[in-house]
Amino acid sequence: MFQKMNKQISPKIVSLTFSVLVVCFAMAFYAYALDWTGPTQDPPGGNVSAPINAASSTQYKSGALGVEGVLRGYSNLIVDGSIGIGTTAPGAKLDVNGDI
Repeated sequence: MFQKMNKQISPKIVSLTFSVLVVCFAMAFYAYALDWTGPTQDPPGGNVSAPINAASSTQYKSGALGVEGVLRGYSNLIVDGSIGIGTTAPGAKLDVNGDI
């Protein structure tokens, strides 16, 4: 009833389809790249802060600061709160968990 038909796709059709896809991708990428706007000022001006390790001015960070390795201070330490050694929730100005 049905005849077996061997259909082959023309190489011209494959080439044309591939070319159209490449052109569409290139146009979409180009439109996306044009939407990007660079910074309005040189760092650290504008909307970015100076890196915490690069500035000589006083810096404040809103959030936790984790340090892996040795932490050295070459100035006075001023603490505006409680200090806990061996505890994450100090109950006094200086709270030491364990033996001194």
